Amino acid sequence: GYQEITEIGAVVFQDGKVVDTFQRFCRLKEGHRLTKRCKKITGITQEVLNKNGIRFNDAMKEFREFLDKHNLKRVYAFDRDEDDRKAERCRRRHL
Repeated sequence: GYQEITEIGAVVFQDGKVVDTFQRFCRLKEGHRLTKRCKKITGITQEVLNKNGIRFNDAMKEFREFLDKHNLKRVYAFDRDEDDRKAERCRRRHL
């Protein structure tokens, strides 16, 4: 099978408060379809990607601009399968 990134998201915290967010859906390559497992894990549907998705390279360019706008040098990544408490612990450590 194949794997593709379907969504890129980020939250910028300052002094424990959300100051900005970023979210983009990424279109799949021509002829590719979401698997049932991916739909179940993410809640994203093929229709959402078809309507709102942009090319992955364009999403990454916009994400880089978002990071640069905030002068961010460090990024922490979590997927939806991970416990939200892990993200909260990370946020608290870096206040």
